[in-house]
Amino acid sequence: MAISLRAPFKRVAVIMPPPNPTVEPEFHAALPKGMVMYASRFPVQQGDLAQRNEGYRASYAACVQGYRPMPLDAILICCTGASYLLGRQGDQDISRSLAQLAGTPTITSSYAIQEALQALDVKSLTLISPYPAWLTQQSADYWSGSGYRLDNV
Repeated sequence: MAISLRAPFKRVAVIMPPPNPTVEPEFHAALPKGMVMYASRFPVQQGDLAQRNEGYRASYAACVQGYRPMPLDAILICCTGASYLLGRQGDQDISRSLAQLAGTPTITSSYAIQEALQALDVKSLTLISPYPAWLTQQSADYWSGSGYRLDNV
């Protein structure tokens, strides 16, 4: 089936870490008809996962600007691990800053999850993490600091 790129259609950009194998297939399966995804990846980072997450976060602005002058309807930063140290307010602030820089709605995936959980009136979470204990703890701190009761981690 061919995708028609005639208006009206929506363009969404997703930016993710180089080794991430799941974002693109999940988005292709989840996006509704009439939305087209444009994927890019953060620059390759050296070091352990903590250092790479810091490098990814430091590259957000450049990656968002990398889509210029393509007209986009939204940009999603797909890397929750890089946002956990920001906390809820920092995550919201960086999303707003990136949106202003891009001139289009831009949000981190962790902040988008918060928005969805709030819309669903979710009060508690169970976290299942494939990550090292230290990153799982950062995740738990992020979500509990965002006002959610953690039933299980």
